[in-house]
Amino acid sequence: MNPKACKEEIEKLAASLGLNIVVAAVVGDDLLERFSDLQQQGKIHPFGMEGENDILPQDKAMLSCNAYFGALPIKHALDQGAHIVVTGRCVDSALVLGPLMHEYGWTSIEYDKLAAGSVAGHIIECGCQVLPKQYKFF
Repeated sequence: MNPKACKEEIEKLAASLGLNIVVAAVVGDDLLERFSDLQQQGKIHPFGMEGENDILPQDKAMLSCNAYFGALPIKHALDQGAHIVVTGRCVDSALVLGPLMHEYGWTSIEYDKLAAGSVAGHIIECGCQVLPKQYKFF
């Protein structure tokens, strides 16, 4: 999860192919360095670390601590002229909703449109996991 490095590699590849494109990197999702402070302030609670059956015991190394971005950083990057947007952690539906907001000028308070775009994004991302009715596993 290194959006800056990914951006740089895309730019190198594009240049080698003679393409003139603008690549944006959305950063700020990596909170690992701030984890202890945020936890002490009661602002985050690590997944699986509550109760007696911790998924990640305190003596094990934490590999990542990330916030999930929504659609607005993607929309903003597209509004600034990006052709490709690379993000760190991002909610599934934002990959569709951000470009819809950009393309159609939707604001963050047009809830009916945002809901439709979110559903479209969620179906595109997770729809392949829906099984036809004839499959029964239980």
